[in-house]
Amino acid sequence: MANYNDDELHRIRIYLAYHKNSTIFRNNMYRPIHVGSKTSSVDLAIERDDVGNNISVKNHQYAELTALYWAWKNDLDSDFIGLGHYRRIPVFGLGQLRYKEWINYLKYFIKKYFMLSLPSGEYYLSQNLRMRSSELEALLQGQESSIREILAESILLVPRKTYFATNCVKSFFNRVVSDEAFKDIESSILDESIREVFVRMQGGNEMYIGNICVMRRDLFNPYCEFIFGTLDNFVKISDEKGIKYSSRYLGYLGELLTSSYLMHLQEIGVRWSSFDLAEVTDV
Repeated sequence: MANYNDDELHRIRIYLAYHKNSTIFRNNMYRPIHVGSKTSSVDLAIERDDVGNNISVKNHQYAELTALYWAWKNDLDSDFIGLGHYRRIPVFGLGQLRYKEWINYLKYFIKKYFMLSLPSGEYYLSQNLRMRSSELEALLQGQESSIREILAESILLVPRKTYFATNCVKSFFNRVVSDEAFKDIESSILDESIREVFVRMQGGNEMYIGNICVMRRDLFNPYCEFIFGTLDNFVKISDEKGIKYSSRYLGYLGELLTSSYLMHLQEIGVRWSSFDLAEVTDV
């Protein structure tokens, strides 16, 4: 493994989860991976999550987390590891919010503090940068040098937060996560300090969504142990109760756990920076 004090030696891998045919983004840093490839009817001709130590067959429950598990168990050489999606790509060094993001902020605060109606569906603020595949392909060419500058100062990289205008985090996720599941996943968190963050986050109006982040190996391994250990605890509780949850359920719970863990790392003083998510509009 590279010396963490020598940035030039860092091997950085950001895995992009794909489950269907789409524009493939790939270079030395971005590594596309086919999630759920064990049971998929298509061959995407990219890295598969069903080789080596894997949980590919559980993708219908874990969603993009099967890529995270694969990276944890099989990529033993990278010094920094991250996760993104085929439609939401981590991008670095773009500076602060662009003009349209300021417009989004204005709409968000109007909705939150004055409760004026917004166009249908705009009940949360995403800070993603919307762009076409061709724009993103050009942008990605210089991303490795951009992230290396950031990693000279930070060992944890997180996406910009999503803010909920009319909901707290819990009420927003109640669309897909039941109250009982919230209680069971909370009791599945063994670390008291992280559990406290989880409880606070439920009642707040901001979080990190998508199970998306980048971190140094010495943070990444404990993060994965926490995510998959906690989800294992949750599954045991559910099995004992005889509860069968719908597809992607563990992926949704993973988002809540990931956000809590990232906030916990920030609270204990881990050096961190934010990055943008490029939301691909033509996939």
